[in-house]
Amino acid sequence: MKPKLSICIPTHNRAKYLPALLDSIVSQVNENFFWEVCISDNGSEDNTYQIVEKYQKQYKNIRYFRWQQNVGYGRNCLKVVEIAKGDYCWIVGSDDVLVSDAIKNCLDILQSNDVDMMMGGSIKCDLNLVKSQVSDFSSYLSYTHPSKNIIFNLSDVSQFIKYCEKPCGEKFFTYISIVLFKKEKWDGVVDKIKDAWVFNSPWIHSYVFLSFFKEYDNCQLFCLNKNLVFYRGGNFSFSRNDRIKRVFCDLFDFRDVIDQIFSADLVRRIILLKHMQICTNYYCMIKRLVLIKMGTDDYLYNFVKQNCCYTFRQKINFAIVGFVCGNVFFRYFIDLLINLYERRGVGKI
Repeated sequence: MKPKLSICIPTHNRAKYLPALLDSIVSQVNENFFWEVCISDNGSEDNTYQIVEKYQKQYKNIRYFRWQQNVGYGRNCLKVVEIAKGDYCWIVGSDDVLVSDAIKNCLDILQSNDVDMMMGGSIKCDLNLVKSQVSDFSSYLSYTHPSKNIIFNLSDVSQFIKYCEKPCGEKFFTYISIVLFKKEKWDGVVDKIKDAWVFNSPWIHSYVFLSFFKEYDNCQLFCLNKNLVFYRGGNFSFSRNDRIKRVFCDLFDFRDVIDQIFSADLVRRIILLKHMQICTNYYCMIKRLVLIKMGTDDYLYNFVKQNCCYTFRQKINFAIVGFVCGNVFFRYFIDLLINLYERRGVGKI
C-alpha cells in the first residue's frame, strides 16, 4: 500500500546523531500508520550505513540510498525526496529528533485536510538535546492565533500579506525540519528548475517551497499549533575555514532565491526582503565589508573608514541576527571583521 507520509532524511557523517532520530520515529509508528523512512547518504565516511542496516533488519519501511561521494546538500536533498513514495514528504535534519506523537498529529491533519503544505514548530535544544527554550519559530500561530490551527492560501496576495503580518523567523521555510508537503507539488517545481546553481544551493528546499505559491493556484498551507521536532543547536558541520563560505551562502544565496522566484512579483519580493530584516543599505554595506576582509578593494576600505560610526556595529549585528534569527556564524563572522578593522587602525566601529 502506498504510504501517506515519507519521512525523508538527508544525511552526511551524522552517525553519532542518526540513531536518536530513527528511534524517535520508530517508537511512534505501528501497522496502522501508512509511513516510510527514506535516507539519502551523501557519501558519509563514518558508520552511517551500518546503523541504517541495523534498523532495516527490524523495520521493512526504511529505505536507503548512498552516493559514492559528497554531491552537496542540494542534490542530496532532492534525491531523498525523489526516492520517496508517499503522498506527503517530511524532510528532517539527521541530527534533529521528533517530538512524541508528532507523526500521529501530522497524519491526523493530512488525512482530514487536502493541503499542499503543513508547518509546525520546534523546541530549541543544545547539542545534547537539553531543552533551552521554545524557539522563536516554535509556531507561527504563537504570534497570531495561539489556541487554534489556521490555513492560509499563500497563492492569494491578501492572505500572503496576512500570513506575513507578524515576525516569525522560519515562516519562509528556511528551517527544513518543520515543513511537510505534497510530493507531487515538489516534483512539479523541481522539474522546471533549469539553473545549475539552484541544484547546488543550500537553500534548495526554500527555493522549492517558496515556488509553490508562485507555480500553483490555491496553495494551501496548514499552520499546526504544535511542535514537531527538537532542534539540536550547536552542531555545526562546517570547519573553521568553511564557515566564511557558509556566511556567503546564508547572506547572499537566500536573497538570490527570493530575487529569482519573485522577480516579477514586487509585492511578495518586498515583503520577503523586509522580513529578512536586512535592507538594501545594510546588504550593500556588509558586502563591502566582506570585500574588505578579502583585501580586494582599497577604495571600499576608505569608504568604510570615512563612513563608519559607533552605532554601525549595532546596526550590522541587528541586521544579521534578524536575518538568520540568531545564527551564530554571522555574529562570529562580523566580530572577526570588526576586530580586523580595529587592528588596521580604523578605530572603533
